[in-house]
Amino acid sequence: MWVTNSLSNFGKAEDLCFFPDSFIDAGMGSLFLHVKNRGSTAAVVYRVEVLSADVVNGLAFVEAPLPIVPMTQSEVVVKPGEEGYIVARVSNVLAGAKYLVRVYTRAGGTYNLIVQAK
Repeated sequence: MWVTNSLSNFGKAEDLCFFPDSFIDAGMGSLFLHVKNRGSTAAVVYRVEVLSADVVNGLAFVEAPLPIVPMTQSEVVVKPGEEGYIVARVSNVLAGAKYLVRVYTRAGGTYNLIVQAK
Protein backbone atom coordinates (compact mmCIF):
# COMPACT_ATOMS: atom_id res chain seq x y z
CA MET A 1 0.00 0.00 0.00
CA TRP A 2 1.35 3.40 -0.97
CA VAL A 3 0.31 6.65 0.59
CA THR A 4 -0.01 9.20 -2.17
CA ASN A 5 -0.69 12.87 -2.50
CA SER A 6 -3.83 14.59 -1.31
CA LEU A 7 -6.47 16.13 -3.56
CA SER A 8 -4.74 19.50 -3.27
CA ASN A 9 -2.01 18.07 -5.54
CA PHE A 10 -4.37 17.17 -8.40
CA GLY A 11 -2.84 18.18 -11.74
CA LYS A 12 0.66 18.82 -10.41
CA ALA A 13 3.62 17.12 -12.08
CA GLU A 14 5.20 15.95 -8.80
CA ASP A 15 3.82 12.71 -7.42
CA LEU A 16 5.36 11.62 -4.14
CA CYS A 17 4.43 8.15 -2.92
CA PHE A 18 5.32 7.17 0.63
CA PHE A 19 5.94 3.52 1.47
CA PRO A 20 4.44 1.85 4.57
CA ASP A 21 7.91 1.01 5.93
CA SER A 22 8.41 4.68 6.87
CA PHE A 23 9.09 4.94 10.61
CA ILE A 24 10.32 6.99 13.55
CA ASP A 25 13.34 5.69 15.42
CA ALA A 26 12.32 6.84 18.90
CA GLY A 27 15.73 6.08 20.40
CA MET A 28 17.63 8.13 17.82
CA GLY A 29 14.91 10.75 17.40
CA SER A 30 14.89 10.37 13.62
CA LEU A 31 11.95 10.22 11.20
CA PHE A 32 12.60 8.14 8.06
CA LEU A 33 10.06 8.67 5.27
CA HIS A 34 10.54 6.13 2.47
CA VAL A 35 9.48 7.97 -0.67
CA LYS A 36 9.48 7.73 -4.45
CA ASN A 37 8.73 10.54 -6.88
CA ARG A 38 6.56 9.03 -9.63
CA GLY A 39 6.02 12.45 -11.20
CA SER A 40 7.68 14.19 -14.11
CA THR A 41 9.27 17.06 -12.16
CA ALA A 42 11.39 17.30 -9.03
CA ALA A 43 9.60 17.69 -5.70
CA VAL A 44 11.13 20.18 -3.27
CA VAL A 45 10.20 19.31 0.31
CA TYR A 46 10.62 22.30 2.59
CA ARG A 47 8.65 21.32 5.70
CA VAL A 48 7.77 18.18 7.64
CA GLU A 49 5.35 18.19 10.58
CA VAL A 50 4.69 15.44 13.11
CA LEU A 51 1.52 16.03 15.11
CA SER A 52 2.03 15.69 18.89
CA ALA A 53 5.82 15.73 18.48
CA ASP A 54 8.50 18.31 17.81
CA VAL A 55 10.45 18.48 14.56
CA VAL A 56 13.87 20.10 14.83
CA ASN A 57 15.06 22.20 11.89
CA GLY A 58 17.04 20.39 9.23
CA LEU A 59 16.27 17.72 6.64
CA ALA A 60 18.25 15.19 4.63
CA PHE A 61 17.62 12.85 1.69
CA VAL A 62 19.45 9.50 1.73
CA GLU A 63 19.28 6.19 -0.14
CA ALA A 64 18.89 4.03 2.99
CA PRO A 65 17.96 4.62 6.66
CA LEU A 66 21.40 5.03 8.18
CA PRO A 67 22.08 5.21 11.93
CA ILE A 68 23.67 8.67 11.70
CA VAL A 69 22.44 11.15 9.11
CA PRO A 70 23.48 14.82 9.12
CA MET A 71 20.24 16.80 8.74
CA THR A 72 21.57 20.17 7.68
CA GLN A 73 19.40 21.11 4.69
CA SER A 74 16.44 23.47 4.92
CA GLU A 75 14.79 21.61 2.03
CA VAL A 76 15.38 18.44 0.04
CA VAL A 77 14.84 17.62 -3.62
CA VAL A 78 13.38 14.31 -4.77
CA LYS A 79 14.05 14.00 -8.50
CA PRO A 80 11.64 12.28 -10.92
CA GLY A 81 11.95 8.51 -10.54
CA GLU A 82 14.15 8.85 -7.46
CA GLU A 83 13.54 6.69 -4.38
CA GLY A 84 15.04 7.15 -0.95
CA TYR A 85 14.37 8.48 2.55
CA ILE A 86 13.51 11.96 3.71
CA VAL A 87 15.01 12.23 7.18
CA ALA A 88 14.08 14.70 9.92
CA ARG A 89 15.05 15.00 13.58
CA VAL A 90 12.10 14.60 15.99
CA SER A 91 11.69 14.73 19.74
CA ASN A 92 8.95 13.93 22.27
CA VAL A 93 7.97 10.66 20.59
CA LEU A 94 7.00 7.42 22.31
CA ALA A 95 7.98 4.01 20.97
CA GLY A 96 4.91 2.13 19.76
CA ALA A 97 2.84 5.27 19.18
CA LYS A 98 1.53 6.25 15.74
CA TYR A 99 1.88 9.80 14.47
CA LEU A 100 0.29 11.83 11.70
CA VAL A 101 3.03 13.24 9.46
CA ARG A 102 2.51 16.06 6.98
CA VAL A 103 4.98 16.80 4.19
CA TYR A 104 4.86 20.11 2.30
CA THR A 105 6.38 20.84 -1.11
CA ARG A 106 7.23 24.11 -2.85
CA ALA A 107 4.73 23.24 -5.62
CA GLY A 108 1.95 23.49 -3.03
CA GLY A 109 1.57 19.79 -2.35
CA THR A 110 0.56 18.46 1.05
CA TYR A 111 1.06 14.76 1.81
CA ASN A 112 -0.39 13.06 4.90
CA LEU A 113 0.64 9.69 6.29
CA ILE A 114 0.64 7.74 9.54
CA VAL A 115 4.04 6.61 10.85
CA GLN A 116 4.77 4.42 13.85
CA ALA A 117 7.61 5.04 16.30
CA LYS A 118 9.82 2.04 17.02
